[in-house]
Amino acid sequence: MLKLRIKWKPEVPISYHARAGLSISIYAGISIILLLSGCSTSTSPQPEPEPENMLSENTVVLNKADITDYNAHSGEIIFNEEVTLSLRPGDIVVSDTIGLIAPCGFLRKVTDINENTVSTAPATIEEAVKNCSAQKTVALSPYNATFFPEPDVQAKLRSPEAGDYDFAIDFEKYFYGGPQVDYVGASGYINFNFGYILNLVIQDNTIQHLSFVIVVDDDARIRLQSNIQASIQRDFRIGEFDMGCFVMYIPRTGFPVVLKPDIAVYVGAAGAGSAHFDVTVTRNADFEAGLKYDSIWGVLKNHDNEFGFDRNYSDEIDLNCYIQTRTNCLFYGLSGLNATIDTYLDANIAETNGEIRGGLEASAVIDPEMLSSGVPGYSNQIFRLEEILWEM
Repeated sequence: MLKLRIKWKPEVPISYHARAGLSISIYAGISIILLLSGCSTSTSPQPEPEPENMLSENTVVLNKADITDYNAHSGEIIFNEEVTLSLRPGDIVVSDTIGLIAPCGFLRKVTDINENTVSTAPATIEEAVKNCSAQKTVALSPYNATFFPEPDVQAKLRSPEAGDYDFAIDFEKYFYGGPQVDYVGASGYINFNFGYILNLVIQDNTIQHLSFVIVVDDDARIRLQSNIQASIQRDFRIGEFDMGCFVMYIPRTGFPVVLKPDIAVYVGAAGAGSAHFDVTVTRNADFEAGLKYDSIWGVLKNHDNEFGFDRNYSDEIDLNCYIQTRTNCLFYGLSGLNATIDTYLDANIAETNGEIRGGLEASAVIDPEMLSSGVPGYSNQIFRLEEILWEM
């Protein structure tokens, strides 16, 4: 099975505090155009070159060292003395991450300047960047994350079945009752590698292409047990990974596009328990799921999935149980991609017939507030895979 291993090195920009319209780039190399007499005079149209990465004339990439405080609620920025002399209302200012001051960076538009205090309003990447073609691939790591398990779910951050997976969680949750008494419960594990691929193309302050994809390699197991007839409609968060930010720098501009990811894992059940039920479903998969924008929205998908099944005993039951992974990846910590991945076991057994299904479903929502004022939001189911594991 293919294991996701996306290696990346954080890019570190040179300290930069300049108005884009006044910046000068020096390239090592000379472009020479040779005009050769006697060449063909064909008038075949040539493809237009992609425009050079360039910021809007009123965009300023701030030097982190010049900022002493930032209020994320009001948008107020406090600078060291005299730094504000180069700013004026209408400028768009952007900052990389700044420790505890601005852990997700910021992108704002200047509205007022009072000595070293600058008032700002929201801005978009489309306003700030005139032309760009940028791409970022990142693999998330548990070493850049803090795991917060829920106190009412027995969860631990390492599974004995983890193998080469970077993230691994064992869990056990009783939806009704508990050990030594009548109960409906789920146990198992979810092990996964997780990453993102982001592509952004802007021409003349208009987004021409955007694709935002999650890349997952995972292995999951759900064991659903019940020894009582009881109605269930509950879900519980197993735990959450609070991840550090990553940054996509637009080449040759120093412009930081800061993204804040996080991952939460849930377990849930809905339906009615049974007096005699014990079924286990396993699944491993490699897949890509995401959204793309090329004047209209669409989905991107690629998947390889395999289910396994073990039925100890079962009688009449109508119950769905699932493990759900939810991820957010937000521009400057404010808005962006939200995706949900469900692995589920669906048991519907009557006296004379029935079936047990296993499934994998991915869906996504994107809020483009930080990207553009003209691109609409979008949501869609990306794929749904389902397999009959047992029937009578």
